[in-house]
Amino acid sequence: MERKSPRKNNWDYSAKATYLITIVCLNRSEFLGQLAGDRVTLSAIGKIVENRWKATGEMNLHIELITSVIMPDHFHGVIRFKKSTHSQGRHFGPQKMNLASVIRGFKSSVTSRAIRINPSFAWQPRYHDRILHTPDAVSKAIIYVRDNPKRAAQKKRYC
Repeated sequence: MERKSPRKNNWDYSAKATYLITIVCLNRSEFLGQLAGDRVTLSAIGKIVENRWKATGEMNLHIELITSVIMPDHFHGVIRFKKSTHSQGRHFGPQKMNLASVIRGFKSSVTSRAIRINPSFAWQPRYHDRILHTPDAVSKAIIYVRDNPKRAAQKKRYC
């Protein structure tokens, strides 16, 4: 059975755009840290995620990392492609400079380091993205990401 792609049809993921991305640890395992009040205390693997996300922005000059948060079992980031990376006359950009390649590189670099600490570490095979079409959508996504630990703490308190 063929899996349906979660990506938006006819969208050039190398085009100038802003995205909210979510990457989840396999089985929602809490590899990345512990929730302490309304803050996350990062584990050694969580610190790798933090470091590799920063490095992702430094290595990919065509993107801007706007904000991010590392939760115990997942990661959120808001990422902007600063300019379209596709050539004139081509509908879609090069695979090495689109959202999937950036996320693939990030996940791979984290995994190769994290399994040295915990051989069980793994990400879920896919990631979720939402295209943020307006400045208001970007602002709401930034607030959502920054407030994630606070919301998680409230859920734990009242569940």
